[in-house]
Amino acid sequence: MKIQGHAAGGWLATRLFLKHLSPADRSESNNLLTLGLIGGVLPDLDYLIYVFKKGRIAYEGDFRHHTWVTHTIPFYSIAALLLYMLGAVNKNLHLKKAAKVLSISTTAHLLQDTLGSGDGIMLFYPATKKMFGIGLSGLHGEEWNQHYTKTSFYALEKFIVITAIVTFFYDIYHNRKHRSKP
Repeated sequence: MKIQGHAAGGWLATRLFLKHLSPADRSESNNLLTLGLIGGVLPDLDYLIYVFKKGRIAYEGDFRHHTWVTHTIPFYSIAALLLYMLGAVNKNLHLKKAAKVLSISTTAHLLQDTLGSGDGIMLFYPATKKMFGIGLSGLHGEEWNQHYTKTSFYALEKFIVITAIVTFFYDIYHNRKHRSKP
C-alpha cells in the first residue's frame, strides 16, 4: 500500500479500538487517533534510511524494505511491550494506551503490506524469513507502482482512505452536535 492507505489504516484501526482504550476525554481520543495515524506509517520510515543511503529522493527497484526487520511484527511488538511496561512501572496510563495504539496501528500497516505488495512481509519472523502475502507481484519501485494502481488492492486502499475521511468528518459532526446540546 501507499502512504495514504497506511495512514488511513492506522487511524481506522485505532478508531475501531478506541472505546476499549477508554480515553478520558475528547482530547485524549484525538491524541490516540493521531498516534494511530503516525503508527500506521511508522514501518515505512525506513524509506528515510534508503533516501539517506542513495543521497537523493528515489524510489527504485532496489528498494525492498519489506525484508527489513522494521517490517516484522516482533519489531513493533517488542517496542510496544517495552513502552507498556514503562507505563506500568511509572503508573502512567497514557503510556500504556500509547503502547496499545502503537501495536494496533503498526500491525494494521504490516497486514496491509501482505496485500498486493511486491513481496509481502516476513509474517513469521524470526522463525522464518519467508515472505507471505496475497496477490504479490514481485515488482518494486516505480514498476510496482504502475502495476499496483491497476489492481483491486489499490481499489481497496482507496476505499480505506475514503472510509477514514468520511469517518473523520462524521466524528467531527457528531461531536459538535453533542457539544451543542444543553
